Amino acid sequence: MTQKEKDILLQEIPKYIQRNCYYRDGSIKCNDLWLVGWAAAEFIKPKNAMKVLINNEYGLLGNLLYKLARHPDETITKRIEQEDLQILLKAIDAGGERILFTNELTTDPYAMRLLIRHQRDYKEYVSAELQQSKEFLVSVAEFCPDLIKDTFPKAFDDEAFVSDLIKANYTCLKHFPGSFSKDYQFCLKSVQQEGYALMYFDFELRDSDEIMLAAVSNRGSALSLASERQKKNRDIVYAAVSNCGLALNYADPLWKKDFEIVSLAVKSRGMALKYASPELQDCEEIVKLAVENDGYAICFASERLRDNELLALNAINTYTEAYDYLSQRLKNKKNIKEQYILKKEEENKWLPSTRQ
Repeated sequence: MTQKEKDILLQEIPKYIQRNCYYRDGSIKCNDLWLVGWAAAEFIKPKNAMKVLINNEYGLLGNLLYKLARHPDETITKRIEQEDLQILLKAIDAGGERILFTNELTTDPYAMRLLIRHQRDYKEYVSAELQQSKEFLVSVAEFCPDLIKDTFPKAFDDEAFVSDLIKANYTCLKHFPGSFSKDYQFCLKSVQQEGYALMYFDFELRDSDEIMLAAVSNRGSALSLASERQKKNRDIVYAAVSNCGLALNYADPLWKKDFEIVSLAVKSRGMALKYASPELQDCEEIVKLAVENDGYAICFASERLRDNELLALNAINTYTEAYDYLSQRLKNKKNIKEQYILKKEEENKWLPSTRQ
């Protein structure tokens, strides 16, 4: 950027900000600004950074975008990525695809990651160079695993790369070479990182109790992927509900009647009471554990226990609106109604700001 351009920018920034960027009380008119950039740190100190309008006629758009995209560590943009994204989107809206190519954004991992996160269609502009970059592929795996399918096959020989992809987004597995879906040890390591990864492996591997146990120990709801035989396995079900009480939903009906299994489930997630057998929904000890975790669980208790005063008070303490699911007798009871009103007042109480 020439000194003349810098001088123009420095002259225009204060004028524009004073004229358009702030209300009288000092707040920013965020929704009124048509912004295509931030001033680079060389112009304005980071602590005083302001949103800036850069008019196309000044010829600064390309230069500033280039600096923002190629040297993010040297600008204030690294502090607020969402603002960076808006910069790029505004610029591309204004200048079309030309902005992407003339400013080398298609080869810039920082810029392309922001754009793809906003809209997957931008993946079409990713350069061949970035498609071969393991670091870039891992960085976008969370929101655009599709890019993995275009990478070079030998990349999957790198165990660290493969592991990082699974950690970022296990759905990347659907783009892995077919040989991975049949690899026992790879499957075991994968489900230890993410239980749901199991869905991308062969049924023969999924039928392994060792692999299923590892999967539900990582993510209890992976029990939904278990075979009927495995759902009857106490060790697997126990591990699943220990990790996530709601996994009780996928267990064999046999375990929904089991006091220990159901106790473990509702202690972890009170709402698991929904999947317990009618007999245990009528068990005071089980329901007590459930409502102490989540008062809303009272709606799944038997009619008899929704008329239990102690359980009602416990439920209201953890979920005020549990009052709606109590018996009519308890709703009309003075101490229950008072407890409900007290909890509502606490919820609606205005707390003064602690900001200085």
